[in-house]
Parts: sequence; C-alpha cells; structure tokens
Amino acid sequence: MTVTLLDNARTARALFLCLLLLAMAGCKLHIVVPAGGEVLSQSGEYRCQAGQTCPIEVLDLFFDETFEAVPAEGYDFERWLNRERGFCGGNSDSCRLATSGFAGNDILLSFLASDIVFFLQPIFRLTDPNVAQRIGFEVIELQSPTSLRAWISPQMTADEFDALELPNGWIKNQPREGDPDTGRFLRSPDEEEEGVLTIDQFFGYQWFHSATVVETGIPVDEEGLLSATRVRKYHELTFYAGSTLVLLISPDNEVYFRIGRDARRASDNPSVPNLWRLEEYTTPRDLVISLDEGNIVLRTDNKDSFQGPVAELADVI
Repeated sequence: MTVTLLDNARTARALFLCLLLLAMAGCKLHIVVPAGGEVLSQSGEYRCQAGQTCPIEVLDLFFDETFEAVPAEGYDFERWLNRERGFCGGNSDSCRLATSGFAGNDILLSFLASDIVFFLQPIFRLTDPNVAQRIGFEVIELQSPTSLRAWISPQMTADEFDALELPNGWIKNQPREGDPDTGRFLRSPDEEEEGVLTIDQFFGYQWFHSATVVETGIPVDEEGLLSATRVRKYHELTFYAGSTLVLLISPDNEVYFRIGRDARRASDNPSVPNLWRLEEYTTPRDLVISLDEGNIVLRTDNKDSFQGPVAELADVI
C-alpha cells in the first residue's frame, strides 16, 4: 500500500511531465469523479459522472480539451485535487489540456513507450445539510471458513437493505459511513485490468465485487477487543487538505486509519487495548491512500473499521 502527499513543487514537476507524456501516442488520462458532480469537456465530447472513472487515450498531437467540474445540487466545486500525476491540482478554474507544439522533439518521443496513467479529479464540497450522507450497503458471500467475498450495491436504500432475506451462505455487513472524502475501487480482486469491476445480480439487485477476505481470526490483542482479517482489495481513498483522520496505533507504532463506521452504532467510543492508542491527524495536503493485497482490517467493539498498516503515516504521529 502507498500514500501520496503532494507539495507544490512535486505537483509542478508531475504536471510538466504529464504534459510531455500527453504528446505521445497512447498516453492515458483518467478522469475520476467523486460524489457531488460531474466533469464535462467544453467540446461536448467527454462527460464523466459521479462515481465514474473515465479513461481517455490521447493518440495524437491534436488533443486540445478544456474540462469543467460541474457540481450537483447541494454541492460546490472547490478545486482540482492535488495528487501524484494529477492535472491542475489546487486550481479552481477550468482545466485545459493540450498536446500542440511538441511535434519533432526527440526528447518527447522518448516517452513513447510509457504506460503511466495521469489523473484529473475534482473536489466537490457538500453545502446543503439536507443532502443525506451516502451509506454503503454490503453483503458477504461465504465461500469457505477463510474466504469471503464482499459485494456492494451502490444504489440500494436502507429500507431495501433491511428487507433483504438472504439464503444460507450469505450475511449482511453493517451499513457503513465512510471517513475519507472520496474513494474508488481500482478493480475487483479477481480482475486483471484496472477499472474492471466484477458485476452480478443477486436478490433482485446489482452488486459489484469489492473485496475478498483471505484470512480470518488473526491474533491482535490479549484482551480480544480487536478482531482482524486480511483482505485483498484494490481501493484508493482520498482525504482532502484540512481533513482529519482518526488513527489507531499499535504498540509497535503500526498505524491504521479509520475508513468507516457502523451507521447504526450504539457508541461513538471504541474500546482500545492496553498500549494501543487513538490519535487524530489533520492532513495539511491532499492525501491519497492505496490499499491492496496486504491490507489488514481491524474492527473495534463498536464496529469502527480501521485499515492498514500505512507505513507513511507513522512519520506524522
């Protein structure tokens, strides 16, 4: 798993490199849109809606598009996200990307074989308190005692989830409230290519395969206050500059961040084992955390979910 913290100098270098790479055939641009709006190109050729990742392949030196972030009702567009290999980070205007002027440059041609992906990602802020917080609904498919597949239905309502009657071999996870400002699944665990999600129909609803539990019952603390599983997933979470992370820190200074809470929890205060501690950290920059095959999920007694460990966060505690 990796963490990316971008300062202005690195952002400038990343954008300069990306402009070079955009001049080459096959450069990949991913528009990543969180909840709260969409991204449109002024030409009308491209439209990327909330919850989508829209790949664009630039094949020539005539690419010239200006992208605008359009907030949904109850949201404002704040700025483009500062992230590694990100365009227009920190700016709140439209973002123009063009490849003109690079033809015949041998240095630029040396990037021809590159398959690096670059990003354009807006930040939308909720301004209307009457817009409900999005709650995630998940069911677990029991494949074996140590292998479980998690499926998420993005469009399901709370009443529909409560009414589900599951057969043997399936269980409901607690409806979850997410801590990160936004997130996306890069791919389902059994897929080979980024952007590919395994989608299926169960119980009259559409679900996508988000994660697979590969190990359960991992020993954590002598008091038994924490439960741990190892999960294979490809999940990218973003905390915007100024956001506060809740961190769970082990006696060995391994750092886990809170990714979600039981939406129907009875208590906001989890019990913490001896020598473990909870801390809050406010990130001064946009923070992108990527979770992958080595991810550990820790659940507290009030069903808060912490994931990691994230080695880079150990430097800030």
